[in-house]
Amino acid sequence: MPLDTGEVIQDRYRVVEQIAQGGFGAIYRAWDLNLRRPCALKFNLESSPEAQKQFAREATMLANLRHPNLARVTDYFILPRQGQYLVMDYVEGEDLQEKINQAGGPLPEAQVVPWIEQVNDAISYLHSQTPPIIHRDIKPANIKITPQGVVKLVDFGIAKIYYPGQKTTIGAQAVTPGYSPPEQYGKGQTDARTDIYALGATLYAAITGHTPVESLQRQTGQPLPSPHYFNPLISPPIEAAILQAMQISPDLRYPTAVEFKTALHGSQASPRVAPILPTQVSPSPPADQPGVVGAPAIQPQPKKRPSWLLPIAVALVLICIFSIAMGYGLLTYLPTSSQATDTQLALFLFRTQTELALIPSDTPETTFDTPHWTSTPTTKVDTTTATPTFTSTALPTKTPTPTPTPSPVPTVPPVATWYPCAGLYPSRLHVGDRAYVSFSPPLANNVRKNPSLNAQLLGKIQPGEEVEILKGPDCNDNMVWWRVQAADSSLVGWTSEGDREHYWLVPIP
Repeated sequence: MPLDTGEVIQDRYRVVEQIAQGGFGAIYRAWDLNLRRPCALKFNLESSPEAQKQFAREATMLANLRHPNLARVTDYFILPRQGQYLVMDYVEGEDLQEKINQAGGPLPEAQVVPWIEQVNDAISYLHSQTPPIIHRDIKPANIKITPQGVVKLVDFGIAKIYYPGQKTTIGAQAVTPGYSPPEQYGKGQTDARTDIYALGATLYAAITGHTPVESLQRQTGQPLPSPHYFNPLISPPIEAAILQAMQISPDLRYPTAVEFKTALHGSQASPRVAPILPTQVSPSPPADQPGVVGAPAIQPQPKKRPSWLLPIAVALVLICIFSIAMGYGLLTYLPTSSQATDTQLALFLFRTQTELALIPSDTPETTFDTPHWTSTPTTKVDTTTATPTFTSTALPTKTPTPTPTPSPVPTVPPVATWYPCAGLYPSRLHVGDRAYVSFSPPLANNVRKNPSLNAQLLGKIQPGEEVEILKGPDCNDNMVWWRVQAADSSLVGWTSEGDREHYWLVPIP
């Protein structure tokens, strides 16, 4: 079941809002009541004994990782009959998927490639651990760009320790269409090259504005359009690096993240294979993609000429010489206009009146007033056939699967309301109450010197942080204001309660 807004997990983490949800769990923005800072809380629904042991082992290793491009894992725990919980740093900023959606098309190569190189450094660090750690869920939504331009790889929900020869466990079979390679489906074995495929697909999406073709569909013959098909401005080294990283066969991809980063710099001598395999030829431009018609397809590297090609080429040259000679002889052998009429020349060319065409004649040509032709009677074929008789068999009856009842929308715990300000919305707070700050208050968590939007800003309180109501209410600027003090903090000032539909200060029952 989803976690409710305001719910406290493990007596420490207060849920502020849901960030994302998938088939195996969800990610929440939460507030750490002990450290008094925001955090990301991810839970996984897998709760079998085997999965719990593996989760505890791998979470311990993740908690010891330190890299500037990785979000730290700060805590983990397992709740009976609920699932596994992983606590990570909450990273401010937009993720790469949001930037792609905002652009509505390709992002500039000069902007995207440095971001991907930072992610490459992060997975290179993961792969260098003993044993290696495979992230297994690299995609634009899991790459955060902070306001300072630092890239963070987040969401270690299905990261796995790599043991050669070990198949993927059931609890780790999460895939993202377009970004997961074929070996991640079913019980295939994943390794460092799995992350390289996903990182190449992520760069493909950012630099083209299109999600790549799903890997299983590519295996069945659906081609992968070349990146320059959607964005003709892509440089050849970047395109070649993307296509090699996204090869269906792991053996054809870059074996390490270091080699992939080197290729992104264009210092690789030549790709291991032709950039596009026979099953990856660029298709014709779709109707909804104007402006990219005629984009040149990337050319594969020349192949070695077969031994039988030279004799065929010599034969074709001899045929051409023979044809030219025959044409020259025919032109010199034809009669001139003084020797034959145009009709005789035509008949001569069609080999129906050879002698007539070669003998000069003064007899005028025969003309016809009406066209002549010969009609041949046709025989009518009886196409009447016997009408086939069909027998029908009743189809088996399928019992419809009941539609699950949607989970109720989380609501704030009911608290008695009253009207502290005439004409304004009701309040649920009183002096002496404890409350917490919900997500996205209208004043960006501003604490001011007095109840006015123009008052001096004293500081900010974060979503999830607790406050104590010291004084109020004060009715000003069509708002209900309360004087609050942040818990265990000297920050004291006035902040707005909310509006008619949303409450930014939520009472703690």
